Amino acid sequence: MNKRLLLLLAVLLLASPLAIAQSSHETEGDASFAAGLYKQALDYYKKAARSHRSPALIYKMAEASRMANNYTKAIDYYKEIATSINRVDYPDCFYYLGMMYKCNGQVDSAAHWINRYLSSLPDNKALMDRARQESRACEWILDKEGNHQKDIVYGVIHESKNINTANSESGAVLVGDSLLLFSSIQEFSSVTGKNAIDFDLVLMQVYESPVTINGKAASSVLNNWGINHKESHSGNVAVDSRNSTIYFTRSTVGKGKNNQYNTITSSIYCIRQKKGKWQKAQKLGGDINLDGYTSTQPAVAYLEDGSTILYFSSNRPQGQGGFDIWYSVISPDGTPSKVQNAGPIVNTPGDEITPFYCNDCQRL
Repeated sequence: MNKRLLLLLAVLLLASPLAIAQSSHETEGDASFAAGLYKQALDYYKKAARSHRSPALIYKMAEASRMANNYTKAIDYYKEIATSINRVDYPDCFYYLGMMYKCNGQVDSAAHWINRYLSSLPDNKALMDRARQESRACEWILDKEGNHQKDIVYGVIHESKNINTANSESGAVLVGDSLLLFSSIQEFSSVTGKNAIDFDLVLMQVYESPVTINGKAASSVLNNWGINHKESHSGNVAVDSRNSTIYFTRSTVGKGKNNQYNTITSSIYCIRQKKGKWQKAQKLGGDINLDGYTSTQPAVAYLEDGSTILYFSSNRPQGQGGFDIWYSVISPDGTPSKVQNAGPIVNTPGDEITPFYCNDCQRL
């Protein structure tokens, strides 16, 4: 077969409907990734990989797996790049491979790849600062694992179907000592009537379950105090028992390009109890909630001087980077003071989330 005929066959193959269709899978994957639909993006990339498995496509599969919290798959794809000759074209690969190992509980491997990233002297200063922080975190974890003689051993008991479902349950807190509040994700298709939302999304709402003296939870029902909203996610409940107040996050989902739901903005609300009745939910005032930014995951602290502090996570400007921990002093009548950043001892160039204050030990 002469060279001209081989070239003609190659051109015909590239122009075939099969090749075009499979190339379109990668394009559709890129569009899904841009819209924040990472699992869908990964599905498209996998289809594209059936016809061509280029380093660029593998890296896209790694990124989509990471963003979809599929750590095991992300490790496979990142490692495929990190151990190939193409690794020089993807300088951040070592860092993200290390982070996926860390998220997967494999701290030895995480430290290896994060330190390898640092030794490569990358140009990305922000990512390098985060890598230094993560390297120190790995050292701390490994040191604690090697010095566990004084650790207290706790038993972990899986809750029954009274609480857990096939969906995700999270953020459990006790109100008093006899009622458990927690968040559960439900399909939008279960929401009917004028407030129904597209069936392909999920809605987080707060449920409650009575708890017996031995800790056993009864069947749960949807909470009806005014925390939930039929068109918004509700969760991250924090209880201020001193002031009969419950703080929580309410998140709204907005449509972006291509009519995709990819914009979520969260704000902190509260409900207060007066004369035994819960009042209407109110969005917190002051500068706790800023337009265009997220404020979420409230935590209540009682300081030794009697002050009540509300800690929370926010991606607002003037922080250390990404999401930071911020706080506000709450007056007895519920008015928040001007918000303050928790500072560089707590916050890093990366994301700080889910603050919790132990009032018994006075520790954040």
